[in-house]
Amino acid sequence: MERVSQVKQNLRSPRTTSNCRQLFFASAKVISAAVAMLAIAACSGEAKPTASPANIEELKSAVAAILKEHGVPGIGIALVTKDKVVFAGGVGKADIATNREVTADTMFRVGSITKGFVALRALQLAEQHKLDLDEKVADAAPEIPVVMPSRASTETV
Repeated sequence: MERVSQVKQNLRSPRTTSNCRQLFFASAKVISAAVAMLAIAACSGEAKPTASPANIEELKSAVAAILKEHGVPGIGIALVTKDKVVFAGGVGKADIATNREVTADTMFRVGSITKGFVALRALQLAEQHKLDLDEKVADAAPEIPVVMPSRASTETV
C-alpha cells in the first residue's frame, strides 16, 4: 500500500508538462543509447573491451555517464536471458528531492512506449493470420471493456 501512495504522490508532483516532456525525450535518448550500445556489443564480431562493459559495474558507470550527459536523473535496468534475470536494478536518482536511488522496485511512468510494442505484435499476428486488422476491437477482444461505447461498432484493430 505504501508503494501505491508513493506512485500517487509522484503523479501529483508539480512538474509542468514541458518538464515532463523534456524528461521523457531525454529518457528515451538514454534508453536508445543504452540499447544501441548493447546491440553493437552483441553484434560485434571482435572483442572490444573498451566498447562494451565487461561487468555490471562497468555498465552502470557507462549508463551513469549517459544520464549525466542528457540530464536524466535515473533509469531502471533489467538484463535478462531466456531463462533468468541476470541483473535488475537502477542507476541514478528516483527522486531528486528526497535523494532516493533507483532500485529494481522503482516504478516509472512508461508513457506511450507500449503502443509501439502492441502495434508490432498486432502486425506479427496479422502476418501469421491469427489477427484480422479490419476486425472490430469488441469482436477481437470481447474481454476488454470498451471505453467509448459509441465507437465500439466502428473501431477496428
